[in-house]
Amino acid sequence: MMGFRARQAGGERRRGHVQQVDRHRADFAVGTPGYISPEQVKGEEMDHRSDLYSVGIILFELLTGRLPFTREETMDVLLAHATEAAPRFSDVGASDSVPPKSKPSS
Repeated sequence: MMGFRARQAGGERRRGHVQQVDRHRADFAVGTPGYISPEQVKGEEMDHRSDLYSVGIILFELLTGRLPFTREETMDVLLAHATEAAPRFSDVGASDSVPPKSKPSS
């Protein structure tokens, strides 16, 4: 739908994209580091949930004005997606713009 898993033809390196070599030594882009899913980082099989994760990142950015994982190095961003929980809205100073979780009625 949005091309999060789109392959890159030709194997050229584009700024802001991560490339890796698979077992058959073919280069392909696995995504933009700020929006990449943990499955993509780990090289695991992906399905619709990977796209939903990336859409969640977009929503996080729309609500907070920033990406959930920002680091100096691209590899650190990738590792954060694969190993860390997403920050809470209050942790990034966006608690005023995002309503608190509603309590279930008894």
